[in-house]
Amino acid sequence: MSSDNSSFADIGPAHATAPATDSFETECFDADAVRTRYGIDTTTHCWAEVERGASLYHQLTAFLGAHGEQPRSFAPKVGVQRLSELEEFVGTAAKAKTVALNCGLGLVKLRHVLADGREVVIKALHQRRGPIVGGRCGPDTWENLVVFVEGADNRDALQAFLEHVVNCGAEDTPDTYNIYRWHVEHECECVHACA
Repeated sequence: MSSDNSSFADIGPAHATAPATDSFETECFDADAVRTRYGIDTTTHCWAEVERGASLYHQLTAFLGAHGEQPRSFAPKVGVQRLSELEEFVGTAAKAKTVALNCGLGLVKLRHVLADGREVVIKALHQRRGPIVGGRCGPDTWENLVVFVEGADNRDALQAFLEHVVNCGAEDTPDTYNIYRWHVEHECECVHACA
């Protein structure tokens, strides 16, 4: 045994540093970052969080990609061209593949006219947070879409806009279907959309 005059008694207990308060853990976005980076003051807006995987999420990304003012970031989605009833009946025309440019990550703005004639400004923040992690059915990331409407008490305008998107939104084509695969290790079904 060495006589270096050190012992475990000299070693104090490990002091865990207090975890950093991250409003992102309880909020759908960091209000300070949204204000400084995108100029959205949360005290003068109301908003809705739409999580990835919801049907509204897919309809919104398609709608914002098609109608957003000067979007720069897109997420391409492959589909098939719709045929007329005659073309489907005769069956001579081959269905061509198409690419729709859904909104990508970042901020997308647009103006929307409500049924009563009022125009509202919609701002949608499409965000991803954190690294790729192991999910129940493979690699996954946390992603959502936060839709802001100017006016802290403008809930009716937010709801009207979302209803507009749902009622005129992109429908799944008849050639789109889900394949369910059983994941043995995690004992769950994984869904894969196919065209």
